[in-house]
Amino acid sequence: MATTSALARNNPFQELETMRRMMDRMWAWPSTTAFTEGMIDNLPLDMYDQGNKLIIKAALPGVRSDDVSVTFDSGVLTIKGKTTQDKEIKDDDYHLREYTYSHYSRSVRLPVDCDADSIKAQFHDGMLKLTIPRKASKNVRRIEVEAK
Repeated sequence: MATTSALARNNPFQELETMRRMMDRMWAWPSTTAFTEGMIDNLPLDMYDQGNKLIIKAALPGVRSDDVSVTFDSGVLTIKGKTTQDKEIKDDDYHLREYTYSHYSRSVRLPVDCDADSIKAQFHDGMLKLTIPRKASKNVRRIEVEAK
C-alpha cells in the first residue's frame, strides 16, 4: 500500500492577508459611523510669542464660526468646536459616508500672565487665531533677608 503525501506550500503571510480582507470588509460596512461619530479629537495648536502678545492658532476644519467656543479661566484657555451632520440627508440615502462628525476640545495653561479682557479671536476659513496681550510687567521688588 503506497502512501502519498501532499506537500502544501507554506505562506506565512496568508493569515495576515485574510485578516486584512476581514478588516476591509468591516470598515466598508455601512454603519461604520457608529464607531466614529461623536469622537473627541485632540485639537493641535500653534502657540508663539509676537512682541508683547501671545498668538495661538488652531485648525478647525469643517467647523462653523457659530460652533466655536473660547473660554479663559484662571490662566487656562479652552477651545471647543463641533462639526454637525447635515440633517437633510437621510441615512438610507448615503452610498458612502466617510466624513466624521466630531467634537473638538483643548485646554492649555498659558505660559505668561495675560490680559484676559483684551483677548481677541478671529475665525476665517476653518482657522482660529487668538491674540492674547501680556499684562504689563510688574516691578520686581527685592526683599531683604534678615539673618538671626
